[in-house]
Amino acid sequence: MELINVGAINLVIPGNFPISCIPIYLTAFHNDHPALYDENKCLRCFNDFTMYHNRQLQLAIQELKKEFPQVLIIYADYYKTLMRIINHALAKGKCKIGGAYNFNPFSMCGICSMQGVPVCPNLKKYIHWDSIHLTQEAHRQMAIWLIFNIAKQWKCLV
Repeated sequence: MELINVGAINLVIPGNFPISCIPIYLTAFHNDHPALYDENKCLRCFNDFTMYHNRQLQLAIQELKKEFPQVLIIYADYYKTLMRIINHALAKGKCKIGGAYNFNPFSMCGICSMQGVPVCPNLKKYIHWDSIHLTQEAHRQMAIWLIFNIAKQWKCLV
């Protein structure tokens, strides 16, 4: 609401990612019971929570749209977009860092003191570069999909 009060007329509000598909969550909450995982091998409970959060966010956006009909407010569906990438766009190759989901808290990329942490040879085929953050290629694919869908709503595309 603060942005609208200072004059914003076009807003994009992102939802949350499917967090239980992120290797750090899969490692921290690993369980051998197959019913706890969905068809993408993501933990159901966390993705159910994420979907609940995103639905509540979309309801709040609908209320804002009613209160400020002159403002274009668009929901950016990070959940669906990343699931699309997980299912279709990128290979499911794994960068060998260690552990069941290629996450090792003692060999994390990006920490200056971590000597000898392996780097994936071809990041274009991976979704996560450090088992937490998306690779540049995953971000690029998300951006293409999101921009295309947002542009349609802004009526930038015919």
